[in-house]
Amino acid sequence: MKKKKNFTLGKDWTTQFQLHTLMLPGTVCIIVFSILPLFGLILAFKNYSVVEGVAGIFTSKWYGFQNFKIIFGNHDFTRMLVNTLGINLLGNLINIPAALFFALLINEIASPFLKKSVQTLTYMPHFISWVVFGGIIITLLSSDGPINRFLTEIGILSSPIVFMAQPGNFWAIAIISNLIKELGWSTILYTAAIAGVDQELYEAAAIDGAGRFRRMVSITIPCIKGTIMIMVIFAV
Repeated sequence: MKKKKNFTLGKDWTTQFQLHTLMLPGTVCIIVFSILPLFGLILAFKNYSVVEGVAGIFTSKWYGFQNFKIIFGNHDFTRMLVNTLGINLLGNLINIPAALFFALLINEIASPFLKKSVQTLTYMPHFISWVVFGGIIITLLSSDGPINRFLTEIGILSSPIVFMAQPGNFWAIAIISNLIKELGWSTILYTAAIAGVDQELYEAAAIDGAGRFRRMVSITIPCIKGTIMIMVIFAV
């Protein structure tokens, strides 16, 4: 029976020097961009003014919970809370199934060139900043924008509608614009999981007479259910 070796911290660091070296850039990025910014949370408890600059973070007076009282006491707080939770929850209920369905459709494209082209085109909006993408949405939905012109020309609208000026359209515009921007990017993990499914399962199902839809339902979705659950947990 082999004797179990004792753990030695110095020896462990020496033998795994390369691994720790590879981890160093990522560790530095996490510290700089994720941990150090948490220091800014103290501003919520200070009477801070923007004109004070960075020095004001340290010199401004402590304000206790007064900032939170101001927010919670605002007459629009309930509306802001409902809009925030409603848009996020409803958006997740739409975005998660849409991303899964889109990944399944991409997987069914037979042509590798067409599949890569579709993936590239749908990934691109993710890399556009919300400032630019929001400007595009505003232009598209303006009274003289292409959507209004198209709907007017085909007779659906008798006169242009200012979509952005109607409060009832806010939820739909926010959810749909986010879906368009992030749909392609949201499918990355799904497509990666689908690519890892054993191809012999599809071949065996095809021999048994299963069509594409049947293979999708009986093989693809059950094999990636772990990824689906992880994505749902992350979204929530």
